[in-house]
Amino acid sequence: MTDAEIVELANMVLAIDQSPDDAALAQRFEDRFERLEPVEEGPLVMLASKLLGGKPYRVISDNPETLRRCRSLAAHLGAAVTEETDMVIRPAITQPGDTT
Repeated sequence: MTDAEIVELANMVLAIDQSPDDAALAQRFEDRFERLEPVEEGPLVMLASKLLGGKPYRVISDNPETLRRCRSLAAHLGAAVTEETDMVIRPAITQPGDTT
């Protein structure tokens, strides 16, 4: 899906929140949602709906394509992106007290 199609779905999410009894809108949303790749594009719809609703959204991913798509969508919406430093702590190869 393109950024514009993601934004269109996000606008439908916000409209459904405002008019939960609008069956025609819900059906249009379902028809478009079926074309969505749920794992890859579902979070993008959430990102867009949060930004369109005036709220920030945090993305945590180690997938470069996910990060690229989020940056692209943010730019499409004119949103500011702040990349923060995080800490990754990995477990030891052997656990403390493991005698095997």
